Amino acid sequence: IEAEVRAQTDPATEQRAASLTSLSRALSSVATGKPDANKDGDPEKAQDDLKDLGDKLDDMTDAEKTELGRQLAEMQATASQASGAAATALRDAAQSLAQGDTQGAKSALDRLGEAVTGAERQVATNRDLSGAASRLQDARRDLADAGRRTAAQGQPGQGQGAGQGPGTSQGQGAGQSP
Repeated sequence: IEAEVRAQTDPATEQRAASLTSLSRALSSVATGKPDANKDGDPEKAQDDLKDLGDKLDDMTDAEKTELGRQLAEMQATASQASGAAATALRDAAQSLAQGDTQGAKSALDRLGEAVTGAERQVATNRDLSGAASRLQDARRDLADAGRRTAAQGQPGQGQGAGQGPGTSQGQGAGQSP
């Protein structure tokens, strides 16, 4: 079972988590215009900020949309490390903004928000699987150790001993008479 659980874990989970945190922080910063909008890099906060940004797109000038598209495009490498779905949605949002397709950009921003929260759930699942595999490994070792201790205690007569018991003795002697 342990091997099956380990086979389902992603060895790059922590790298993916770090990229996801960085991406979430950057998305919130661009979406709100505030550098410290999401200091902790919370994907759910980033999703909310992206939704708010989508709602504001109709009020933005073409130049603002183009600049937004450029800023999003700069995050492509980080998005790729965080999640394939996030990278695709980010690329689509940047392209839609560059082409002046506001509806396409809104849709892509919604997908991007869903992708970052989906990636967060995937990271949590992988961490849970990794923890379960570690606990299974610990249990296997504990059982093996207990089996060795039990086997060592149950083997007969491999020690040293000296015994004393009741005894009688009769002596003989030789001597000289006067």
